[in-house]
Amino acid sequence: MPDISELLGPAAIRLEPARQPEFRQLVRARAKRRRRHRRITGSVAVVILAVGAGTVMRGPTPEDPAGPRKPMVAVEVTGTVQRVGGPMGTPPVGMSGSVRFEDAAGTTITAALGAGGSFSIAVPPGQYVVTGIPAEAGRPSCRAEAPVLVSDTRLDGVEVDCHVR
Repeated sequence: MPDISELLGPAAIRLEPARQPEFRQLVRARAKRRRRHRRITGSVAVVILAVGAGTVMRGPTPEDPAGPRKPMVAVEVTGTVQRVGGPMGTPPVGMSGSVRFEDAAGTTITAALGAGGSFSIAVPPGQYVVTGIPAEAGRPSCRAEAPVLVSDTRLDGVEVDCHVR
């Protein structure tokens, strides 16, 4: 009677991959992808800064023919972006990165997160979708559970929870 290894040996050889890259090659490919991602991220940051500087440098725009506009009133909004979940009993952990407020027209206002994931940002009154953007590459962004309604008075305690999966 044939041994089980004699029966399974040829099947195992037939089913193994034709060519699997060496571990060294896999590590090099990942490092190359990371360098490319960093270059792209850096380029995007430079473009954003350039556009922002161009907006500031342009100065005042000509008067609107419809008449003077009401000045926009900015309202201070404070809160935290935190990572929640994980093993039972794990407390929320403040994140680093930025927070983005986007209104229905698509206008965005972004602020950096402070210590413990806290933020303070000035936005005009309105309804906003609030998104937390982690600083760690590869981490997905996360949104507040409901749109945030900013009235004409200060708003404290906005929370954006990034759930650990």
